[in-house]
Amino acid sequence: MQNKKTVSVDFKINYLKPVTPESYDKAQGIKQSLDELIDELNDTLGINLLLKNSKNLILNRVKNLVKFINKKDANGFMQEYTHMRLFTKQLISVKKNDVEMFSHFKREILKQSHQDNWYGIRAELGIAFNCLENFKGTTKKRESPDFVLNESTIPVFIESTMAHTNSQKVEVLYKIGAAINKKNKKVYANNNTALCIDITNIFNRFFNDTNKQESELFDWINNYLSETKIKYGAIIIMVHMYFKAERRCQATYTTFKLQHCSAELSEVLDELYPKIGKNKYADPVFSNYS
Repeated sequence: MQNKKTVSVDFKINYLKPVTPESYDKAQGIKQSLDELIDELNDTLGINLLLKNSKNLILNRVKNLVKFINKKDANGFMQEYTHMRLFTKQLISVKKNDVEMFSHFKREILKQSHQDNWYGIRAELGIAFNCLENFKGTTKKRESPDFVLNESTIPVFIESTMAHTNSQKVEVLYKIGAAINKKNKKVYANNNTALCIDITNIFNRFFNDTNKQESELFDWINNYLSETKIKYGAIIIMVHMYFKAERRCQATYTTFKLQHCSAELSEVLDELYPKIGKNKYADPVFSNYS
């Protein structure tokens, strides 16, 4: 970064025009946080993400951060920033543990530029991070399903998907069922495969209504799973949650094992995504950033 007003080519931070020493210090602190994040990502990926005419998923997220700064939206900035810090932490860990898998994610990050691709890659990276850090067996990235574990013995599989909508008119919980139904038609949908669905967007939209209770969301999911013939052995509901008071982001989950879940898959899930009780989100240290 060339000076205190320029984040990148064509990126101007208007917020760095302070009128008091206090606002100047705050602006400098925000800029330093952004600089450190970009430097860490550049070091991890081995490239300069902010080169002119560059298009990639990370650059899009950086643009979002700059927009929040220019609007003086501290809460929006911290929410996006902590999500990016968690993503960076997971990416560094994957690089340390599995170079081949890291190369896959690097290609996807640099190849994709549409914002919707960000959520899918973030969800897959979270699964990879969890498996490599916490699973004693082998983990391999593949396609359809996305991950195979214990490939050389009795393999089990994890498929990743997400429920997401930008429409204000759609019944948000319907999108969870729609995402599961779509994946339920795949040939690999069986009792030896877990479907991990990231519902962060749906979760946030659902609780935009402050009258909503968390139990309503879980009741809907439980009813859906009991009334629908799910082919997968388990459904893992994933949410990337931002805690405003603590200024941190963490990946949380709830595991729903179905009656026909294979013993092998059940054992793997007990290690990776242990069930901690009804209607509870886990707080796993492996996915916490603060």
